[in-house]
Amino acid sequence: AGTGAMAAVFSSDSRYYAFQQTRGQATVHDSSTGNVVRSVVEPDKVAVRQGKTPKNFLERAENFGRNLLGRVVTVAPATPTIACGFAVDGTQLITMAEGQILRVWDIHSGKLLRTIRTRLPEQRDAHGRINNHLRLSANGAYAFAYNSDRFVVATLWETATGRAVSHQNLPAGRIEFIVVADDGSGVYLSIDNGLHFLPGKKR
Repeated sequence: AGTGAMAAVFSSDSRYYAFQQTRGQATVHDSSTGNVVRSVVEPDKVAVRQGKTPKNFLERAENFGRNLLGRVVTVAPATPTIACGFAVDGTQLITMAEGQILRVWDIHSGKLLRTIRTRLPEQRDAHGRINNHLRLSANGAYAFAYNSDRFVVATLWETATGRAVSHQNLPAGRIEFIVVADDGSGVYLSIDNGLHFLPGKKR
């Protein structure tokens, strides 16, 4: 699936699709008709991802204070951008709010099955941005939550149980792309044109 505003992600059987990068809610469509099958709404708000770059000492001090406060409460909460994926042969929708909150929904009933709060920090970089991310395996069985500024360790989550299966420090360097193994065995990262592997679920 792409990452543009109108890029779509499809279920494994291509029966459903959902648009990526929507604001506050996700809508599942029937691929053959385009009709809406299910809409779900993210009930929580998160800190605004893009802040302002500090221009002087006072603004840097303000950002520092916001970072400290953001570890406890959400500062200036806003409706999050939602990314989507599918799991369990297309019967479940996964929504991911700004790399912070992952939810698993039953498409047929609309019931919320589980919530994973990644515990990634609402901490800003030198340019005022919060760089939290969630990457799903292709089958939606696992999700890798990380902060690209490496403020905290990264965590691999099992979406069927909501259980954290591994915690890893990211290698240094600029992350090009990430692939999560369908069986949860690990995560592959391209960093500064080198390939890295982080082990995942223990057998």
